[in-house]
This record gives sequence, structure tokens and C-alpha cells, in this order.
Amino acid sequence: MRASRKSDDGTVTAGFDVSGTARSPVVTVWSNPAMDQANALAYALLGHPLSQASSQQGNLLANAATSLGLKGGNLIAKNLASRFGLQQASFETSGGLSETQLVLGKYLSPRLYVMYGIGLFQPVNTFRVRYILNKSFTIQAAESSAGTGADILFTKER
Repeated sequence: MRASRKSDDGTVTAGFDVSGTARSPVVTVWSNPAMDQANALAYALLGHPLSQASSQQGNLLANAATSLGLKGGNLIAKNLASRFGLQQASFETSGGLSETQLVLGKYLSPRLYVMYGIGLFQPVNTFRVRYILNKSFTIQAAESSAGTGADILFTKER
């Protein structure tokens, strides 16, 4: 299936190709002329480039990218994760579309978990280490190009 939209100014056509089965759809974003995925998604949904998007439209695009990732990309990521012995492989965003990352994670021991996030639209990578001290306390440290930090996490279940 293919869906497309012409831009507001009529110079760009962008859309989605959906293939695969109903249980495992594969969604691809495309544009004519060719451009990066973030702008192609903006043209397909909004009719104009990402640079002209308001903050509300940016949130819409982030949600759309996450949804597309869950329907097609995360399934592919999970299959790759299991093939390479990883416990986590998913697409995540902490804000707008431009902050989307492919996140890969693995338990090195029952208490030690490492995770690496690779920026899809920006050259931002994140490395995170989580160590479980006991049932209630966990130490987590993260380093990215944006900065370094550490947390002590407390969990209480009822």
C-alpha cells in the first residue's frame, strides 16, 4: 500500500509505503526529491519541512515516528536483538523526532545491565550502565555527548 501527500508549496511529494503482513507490517517513509527521514515524515504528515514545524507539530511527528517504529522498526530491532544475544533493541525518543535513538541493551550478569543508544537523526550516542544493589536500590550512570550523570534509583512495590 502507498499513501502520499504533496507539500503546501507543491514542490515535494512525500508519503509511506506499507508492505508485509497485517501482523508484521513494514513502514517506509519516502520523498521526491529524496531527503532525510525526519523531513520526509514532516512533509508527509504536515505538508511542510521540519524547520517550519511548531512545538505541537514536533510532538505529533515524534509520536508518529515512535508509532511507526513500534509497528515495523521495533519488530525488526527485536529480531536482530535476539539473533545477537541482546535483551533490548528498540527505537526510543526523549523529546522530538530528531532525538530518536536505536537503543541496544544486554545483561552482562543478573545485576549488571549495559545499554547503548545510537542517534538516528543527530550524531548523539548514549552509554548507560545499571547495577542492581538489592530489591529496592539501583545505581545508574549515563554518558552522552550532551553530558554525564549518575542516579540512585529507589523502587518500592506494594
